[in-house]
Amino acid sequence: MMAVITIPREAVPYMLLQRLEVQELGAKIHYSILGKWVYKLYEKTPGAKHLYRIYSMKIEPMFRFKRIIEKYVGVMYREFQQIAPYLPDNANKIIGIGPGVGGLEAYMSRYYSTKGLSPEITLIDKSRIDDIYYGFHEEAAAYNSLDIARSVLIDNGHLGNKIICIEADDLHRFDVYGADLIRPEHRLAQTRQFETLRVLVNNPG
Repeated sequence: MMAVITIPREAVPYMLLQRLEVQELGAKIHYSILGKWVYKLYEKTPGAKHLYRIYSMKIEPMFRFKRIIEKYVGVMYREFQQIAPYLPDNANKIIGIGPGVGGLEAYMSRYYSTKGLSPEITLIDKSRIDDIYYGFHEEAAAYNSLDIARSVLIDNGHLGNKIICIEADDLHRFDVYGADLIRPEHRLAQTRQFETLRVLVNNPG
């Protein structure tokens, strides 16, 4: 049986933008044979991004929020199952890079709580909603709220004083020494912020 985590309704718009798997309209377009042509039209049509932003942030979350949460939890659980065999037995410091709303970190928190551990979890992301686009671009768009990610961890039993939230642009002020586990997200793994973090980990002094 799948272990279920608690996700607040206010997280739904962010999940919808972060995860294609939980979308309805966006997923149908993406997986259709006309997907790439629709994306090109979307990029060039004035007002298209504004209209889709309204649809993604207001309309779809209003009518499908329960289903979106169910699908998101399912995605996070499957991803956790994939990494669980490789997690260290002991972890005092976990860094989540591009954690979204913190679903995977919530599952990791539960995993370590069963071992009597409550590791410090650091969430690194950009708290904003950029223009909505798809495909390859020079810089990845951000659709996230670190405040919501923090609340997701707390709602699922993680201690508030064991959560640190860092804006990606502020990495130069962050001490990564002693991290037991770093979980990168593919969007941020190719950015200058992640490169900064990699250098800090390899050269903690």
